[in-house]
Amino acid sequence: MPDININVKAAGEDLDIGRFGLGQGGFTNNAQFDSHIQDLKNLNHKYLRVFVQEYFNVYPAHNVYNWELLDKMVKAILATGAKPILCICIKPKVLFPKNDENIIHPNNYKEWDKLIYEMVKHYKKMGVNMWEVLNESDAGQWGGAPYHTKPEDYAIFYEHIARAAKKADPKARLGGPAVSNASKEGSKITPYLLQYCSDKKLPFDFLTWHRYADNPLRIKESIVTMKNLLKKYPKIKCETGITEWSASFAANYMKYTKNPAYMPNFIIESIYHMVEEGLSFCNYYHIRNLNFTEDIFKEWISKKVLSTFGWCNYCFTHLSLFDYQGQVRPAYFAFKLLSRLAGKRLRIYDVNGNVKVLAAYEEDFKMVNALIWNFAAEKPKKETINLNIFKAEKGDWRYTRYLLDVETNSSEEDKKLKIVTRKIFKAAAQVKETFLLEPYGITQVNFKKI
Repeated sequence: MPDININVKAAGEDLDIGRFGLGQGGFTNNAQFDSHIQDLKNLNHKYLRVFVQEYFNVYPAHNVYNWELLDKMVKAILATGAKPILCICIKPKVLFPKNDENIIHPNNYKEWDKLIYEMVKHYKKMGVNMWEVLNESDAGQWGGAPYHTKPEDYAIFYEHIARAAKKADPKARLGGPAVSNASKEGSKITPYLLQYCSDKKLPFDFLTWHRYADNPLRIKESIVTMKNLLKKYPKIKCETGITEWSASFAANYMKYTKNPAYMPNFIIESIYHMVEEGLSFCNYYHIRNLNFTEDIFKEWISKKVLSTFGWCNYCFTHLSLFDYQGQVRPAYFAFKLLSRLAGKRLRIYDVNGNVKVLAAYEEDFKMVNALIWNFAAEKPKKETINLNIFKAEKGDWRYTRYLLDVETNSSEEDKKLKIVTRKIFKAAAQVKETFLLEPYGITQVNFKKI
């Protein structure tokens, strides 16, 4: 029977929950989520990551720049209120004539550097200043991008982009290497890159990697691993970001079909560990499921990899916030509940086991928001919760508790986030409630002075 005691006077640092944002997989060259802009804006995210893939055709010929398609994507991101993180994965035919993932360097670095310079300069005007260099180059084409690098090649490639980007925009922020596996200190690429940037005093603003896992503890472990790695390079002062993460495809498919509450719980539990371990930002994979379009990939991805990617059109997955038809999924409401945690974090020290809490106090509105969930990698048990919010400023308070209903067929927010308790407390400074929380149950409490 967990006791949850929330001391309103124990506010600490700003929780800044919006830094835990979203990303969209590189499946097509249209805006991909333009029909969900208002829904995404409602989440108050700070970052949204996308691939700058070859299908945007930004460099169709020598000294010819084409920003039309990528502009549409960047404008869609900005319309959500988020800051774009653009991951550079392009391989223009004029600079990489052969379709070979192991060819890392362009045939003319002077021309390549000019392309990067012009691209960064163009998007600087639109407020873009975060650039990630390559995507899962330790995995090569299997990571969805046409580069399979050795550590020394990645470092040289990164240096060219970093120098060209800084020349175009001194305030540009550079990062990487977005490896697919953070174990073993992030593959050999990450430590080599950190040493290289340290020795050459290259700009390095954020260290990134990816993690798909059956258990949120694996995501936590990746953060610990990478932060320990960074300690070996004291000259590197940078942020840390997981620019792709989610449940593994297999676990997601099996566990979600058994219980649709699994994914929203997985998301909240994972972000809880990110908060605890001091991760700077993340990009959840991903916003909307889309069918894979072979035609826009076939010029720069091998046939073998193309056939595997085609599997995405036949295996229904639940990683996204919106399904193939654009219908909202319970995962969206996990982020909606998290977005309500505005203000200073309220530490809760006496909760353990499967039930966890994230809580914040917003001074301007005299409002406490607490998110409580009951998660385990294997099914948790039903819990009786004794909630006690105390040391609030004395006055009249309204107490509301919401419950995420994953079973309802309605996608309306007031049906998904249904009110189960609402009371007014006169001349109070404290509120108590005892309630049951089912396995994978998610409830949110709002305690506001009126």
